[in-house]
Amino acid sequence: KNKTKRKTMQRRSIPRFLVAFGLLSLIFATLDYAVFGRLTRWTAAGVLVAGTFVQRMFVVGLTGGIATGKSSVSKLLQEQNKATIVDADQIAREVVLPGRWAHRRLVAAFGREILLADGTIDRPRLREKAFASPAARAQLNRATHTAILLEIFRQIAYLRIVCWKSLVILDAPLLFETHLDLACSALLVVVCSPEAQTARLLARDGGERDAAQRIIDAQMPLARKAARADAVIDNSGRRDQLPGAVAAAMSSLGW
Repeated sequence: KNKTKRKTMQRRSIPRFLVAFGLLSLIFATLDYAVFGRLTRWTAAGVLVAGTFVQRMFVVGLTGGIATGKSSVSKLLQEQNKATIVDADQIAREVVLPGRWAHRRLVAAFGREILLADGTIDRPRLREKAFASPAARAQLNRATHTAILLEIFRQIAYLRIVCWKSLVILDAPLLFETHLDLACSALLVVVCSPEAQTARLLARDGGERDAAQRIIDAQMPLARKAARADAVIDNSGRRDQLPGAVAAAMSSLGW
């Protein structure tokens, strides 16, 4: 029944003046914050108009803890459901490239010692400093989150207005912390056992076990995220079990 409904769903035309207003609002919102460094009415207008267009798109918010396998789930959603991915991690890397205003704000907050020789951010060094204390994490969030959020909404609006995509996956580690869950049609959380999470993080990034545990502890607990989800994928098992778990979760959401 759901498949039939999706196939027969007709595109609704959006008045051109609304499309133009939406795009201009998002452009001015980005410029406004880049120049003045604060949220103003243009920023609010851009986000509001983006949200209006997203209402007719099925946006699945995908999140989980660090090293739980969220990226693997995202790839499977592309393959199995032909979903379009808006990757908050990739956006976070792009908005802090040299010359971008989030890059300048990070340097102002943490000093030039977080820079590599070519001017790019030394991510392990930044992570070490940012996770040293709650105050440092707050500095990191203030420096980058608005730039990331604006780019996320710009991409979602583009996918709706220009590309007419019907299924979009918003892959965001801080989905709940940044309240992006409010812009989603459904919420999908990837979890795994604490032992598997720690082992995967150490295998991926190296470092000391105590440092890895501090990074995990600094995030919202997986149990709290799972309690707010519409569907949960447990990725504690073998890799070949994951495709079936993803398919079952999306089926429960009507896809």
